[in-house]
Amino acid sequence: MKTEITFRWRKHNLKDSILAVCYAVRLGYTSRDQILSALPQFSKLRILLSLDVLFSANMANVNRGVLSINSDMIIVEEIVGKPIVLPIPVVEHTAEPKLIRSIIINLGFNNPAGVETLLKARVN
Repeated sequence: MKTEITFRWRKHNLKDSILAVCYAVRLGYTSRDQILSALPQFSKLRILLSLDVLFSANMANVNRGVLSINSDMIIVEEIVGKPIVLPIPVVEHTAEPKLIRSIIINLGFNNPAGVETLLKARVN
């Protein structure tokens, strides 16, 4: 029997605005005014909450008024919602956190604690 791990957003209601902020920053909208004008579909409060989540997870950084997003967010976007099947037997409930942390590290994340702050994993 194989083990399957699925990652989901912890703040499911902010998923769209978090991703929108990340895309906007990658496209060059790096100041407060630019982000607000690039994302009129989201309220100012929702954008601020999304930035707060990104800052809390250490996935966003401001330097001299320029916002940047950690490159780990690209991997986060790829793994969310897609099951990862591992050729190992089903693990005990007490061993799940170690397994999840080792998978996050082996996926190439530089900030595994930030990933665990943004996402929650489910082991089947």
